[in-house]
Amino acid sequence: MFAPAHDSAERSRITKRAYAGATEFLERLRAVGMASKAGQRLLEVGCGSGVHTVAAAKAFDGIEVVAVEPDFGFFAEAKKRLRSFSNASVQVGHAENLRFADQTFDAYYARLVYQHCTAPLKALAEARRVLRPDGWCMIDDIDRGWFMSWPEPEPVRELWGHVEAAQAGAGGDPFVGRKLHSWLRASGFAKVRVDVRGVSTDGVGIAEFASCVGESLLDMLPAADRNAGRAVLAEWAAQAAADPSAHRLYVGWFMATASPGEV
Repeated sequence: MFAPAHDSAERSRITKRAYAGATEFLERLRAVGMASKAGQRLLEVGCGSGVHTVAAAKAFDGIEVVAVEPDFGFFAEAKKRLRSFSNASVQVGHAENLRFADQTFDAYYARLVYQHCTAPLKALAEARRVLRPDGWCMIDDIDRGWFMSWPEPEPVRELWGHVEAAQAGAGGDPFVGRKLHSWLRASGFAKVRVDVRGVSTDGVGIAEFASCVGESLLDMLPAADRNAGRAVLAEWAAQAAADPSAHRLYVGWFMATASPGEV
């Protein structure tokens, strides 16, 4: 699994975005029947600092929540955040090599993970292996082809191209969203559904996007190229601030749900 090295500032930005998505995460779990029922187990792969892990442990206090995180910095933060919860735990691990017995989880959730997987089909095989036959696999991710802005300055368009090439060169996939349905079917999952929700900068503005999400995208670049990327984003944010009504960015959020059936 390709995992960018995250410094403390980047971990803080990712954690901030996780808080923003916590409500939707819980709605996803409720939609597949997760409830405070003894014996139910949730596996969260790529938990980051544990924001969603805590949300699930609080909302469904009768279940066990197990989280896996490959980044040691995030792992330490998640372990600290979870220390007061008896029904939640975290361990270092990777999506492609889950250290759990077969058919031991009722739900599997991965958010913004598969775009970093060097072997996504292997990761999905692992997800299917650890899920019970009546369990559910949920994957939320993006697709860089669904990053649409107008106007789009040439330096911004070139920057996105560099980010995509760097991510692909490191073994990730910047166009993972469109592939989730076929990957899940190829991996033996049934009842596959992929919904796409549009997210725009109408609520946060391009400046907020550039300072938070944009910085995360720059994390894909070699360290020597990041300052130049920041300058491009800063100029873009300044142009948008000068005429907010004329600048928009739209992003597609892909939400996949599938059942493993008999493993």
